[in-house]
Amino acid sequence: MQSPGAMRLVVLSIVLFAACGGRQHVPRTDQATVAQVKISGNREVGSSTLLEGLALTEARDRGEPLEPYLISVDAERVRGFYVRHGFFAVDVRPALEERAGRADVTFNVVEGPRAHLARVDVIGLPSELRREDIRALLSTEDGEPFDYLAYEEARPRVLAALDRAGYARATMKASVIADRVLDEAVVRFEIEAGEQAWFGDVEVTGAEGSLADAVRDRLGFAPGDPFSSGRMAEAQASLYDMGRFSMVRVEADRLGTATKIPVLIELTEADPHELRLGGGFGIDPASYEVHGRSSYTVAGWPTALTTTEVELRPAYTVLRDDWEQEPRLETRLALERLDLFVPRIRGSAEASFQYRSVEAYTSIGPRLRLGVRVPSIREVLHVDVGWSMQYLWFRRFDLALDDKTIHDLRLDDQYLLGYFHQRVALELRDNPMSPTRGGYFELDLEEGGPFAAGELTYLRVAPDVRGYAPLGPLVLAGRGRLGLIAGDIPVTERIYAGGASSHRGFPMRRLSPTATTIVDGEERSVVIGGGASLELGAEVRAKLGKVKGFDVGSALFLDGGDVTERIGGLDPSNLHWALGAGLRFATPIGPLRLDVGYRLNRAGDGEPLPGDRIAYHLNLGEAF
Repeated sequence: MQSPGAMRLVVLSIVLFAACGGRQHVPRTDQATVAQVKISGNREVGSSTLLEGLALTEARDRGEPLEPYLISVDAERVRGFYVRHGFFAVDVRPALEERAGRADVTFNVVEGPRAHLARVDVIGLPSELRREDIRALLSTEDGEPFDYLAYEEARPRVLAALDRAGYARATMKASVIADRVLDEAVVRFEIEAGEQAWFGDVEVTGAEGSLADAVRDRLGFAPGDPFSSGRMAEAQASLYDMGRFSMVRVEADRLGTATKIPVLIELTEADPHELRLGGGFGIDPASYEVHGRSSYTVAGWPTALTTTEVELRPAYTVLRDDWEQEPRLETRLALERLDLFVPRIRGSAEASFQYRSVEAYTSIGPRLRLGVRVPSIREVLHVDVGWSMQYLWFRRFDLALDDKTIHDLRLDDQYLLGYFHQRVALELRDNPMSPTRGGYFELDLEEGGPFAAGELTYLRVAPDVRGYAPLGPLVLAGRGRLGLIAGDIPVTERIYAGGASSHRGFPMRRLSPTATTIVDGEERSVVIGGGASLELGAEVRAKLGKVKGFDVGSALFLDGGDVTERIGGLDPSNLHWALGAGLRFATPIGPLRLDVGYRLNRAGDGEPLPGDRIAYHLNLGEAF
């Protein structure tokens, strides 16, 4: 038999089970469903902005019953939104109307006046820092409507400015004093800067010898310099840019009280061996192409600061007009040296052999190139200089080339092509792969002649200007590019246009002067390139939405251009024009782009590709 105490425990358990969990919860059948959620009385803020993210809005969209406590929760959310934007005297009163199982909730808003920023008080600022500079970190000007978002963004900027000035242990109390009577806000930054700090000992782990020396040359600071975490971040980016490390940590020991702060740099070298295999298939209105690529790279060989790469690029092209087959092959051995003569200057040497078939001929020959890359200035200005020498001979001439054209193009000769090359680029875009604002300028120069160990004397000039501007949800983009070769034009350096990154009214390289002759009673033409070109382009880009989490966009474009034998033949008033549209699909490595262009003029006899008005292009990255 059970004891009386045990019996009482069993009875109590049964009662509790019945009261709390012994039966399933049955939802109320008389609970009204959320039907409408509205905002009333708002003037300065749109209803859609206020309704987005409310719990009642989500319950309405899901067809859920009304939970009364959500009304007060959402009322506070609406009020909080207004207060964060400077409406300190806002009043939000909810109203509920229930009928026939429907619940309509209206938030009646009395916005009141929006407060303005009266002033910014900066207290405790070190003497070497200017109050005006700290004040400028808050984007709201005195007298403008107050917004807590601008205030929140300014707080870390102020601490970062103190850190850049060497105050590594600075603290700050930031506050907003709201005056509902005067409708004003006063922002106060109370700073405890502490003592100014300096860089102490710098320890580098994970690199030895000349590689460690190269690391130290890129730090941009040394023991005794004023401390700055900004300089540490720049040093980390510079070390990653070396391409030799898979992990870079630059950390300062701020735990102590000493004014000299030691820095530890921890490095993990990347695998020095890299094998890449790839290939692809391309199609345009003119040809089909299958291409492959294989490369093997080893870092730190034959010296600690040298990277060696061996590459093979085979390709096979079939022209669609006559099904002629064109093989292409390039082999390349390249060496790149960090810190050539002085820190941060990269030197390169490259030897290659090319068997390259283009529309009119096949060129064969070895090539030697030496180059120097000057370190970029604040990641904005880039400079490359180099020298190339190539021995060329030619075979497989297209039937459209008569003897005179072959001679004029020097295809019946073997010669040495030598030239110097310079490239200067000014990068001001916010995103090079998919820019929305800013600009880009590039100037390419090439000088060939006996002074460069070549047999042909010529000068090539190619400026390229691009600009981007946001216009609401749209992006306006424009481009202008000029190409000019003066002197003895090498056939391998002649200019072509057309393609996904050029004039999109034509397939790749098909906007070009041609050679024409009669073959078997029929006229046959082949592009041979020119000595001058002008290309203009304008685009309007827009976002359409998302597909499975990826951004999808569209573009309307107008491309104009021409390629002529000499610059005197260019007529800006009579360019080839094409109008088109395209889609953009965002990928981790840039937008995948499909464009279709329609030629508006100059599509008759005597023009490139007479009668063909439509060209389509599939490519990665924007056209410009």
